[in-house]
Amino acid sequence: MMAAAVDRFGPPSALTLHEVPVPRPGPHEVLIAIHAAGIGSWDASIRDGSWRKPGRSRFPLVPGIDGAGIVVARGARVRRIQLGDRVYAYEFGNRQGGFYAEFAVVDAEHVARVPKRLDLGDAGAVAATGLTALQGIDGLELRAGRP
Repeated sequence: MMAAAVDRFGPPSALTLHEVPVPRPGPHEVLIAIHAAGIGSWDASIRDGSWRKPGRSRFPLVPGIDGAGIVVARGARVRRIQLGDRVYAYEFGNRQGGFYAEFAVVDAEHVARVPKRLDLGDAGAVAATGLTALQGIDGLELRAGRP
């Protein structure tokens, strides 16, 4: 697959087109055919190396922590997400590469179905912030008619 990646940390010019293997989902992960990747301020920090865990960077490094697309494969233990679902997702520190690629693997807990009235391009731009907000609401266990 084609991906925008870096061979070393650096400025925007360090990001170049690479051919890399398609990642394989583990038991709790899904493989998404990416339609749109989000671009956040954190992506520049990933690219230039200022946001990294010492000794954990593998090159080529594919940045991009969020995006949207279609689920094309899923791990054996994934039940909530189905093949063909339109989804948006985020994954910080993805061991198999980020969303600046044709495909990305994501933990199924970080994936949600895209609402019918939201197109995939817009969904790719709101995945990290939108899904974080939804998880916060879920955590509060809010119910209609309850304060």
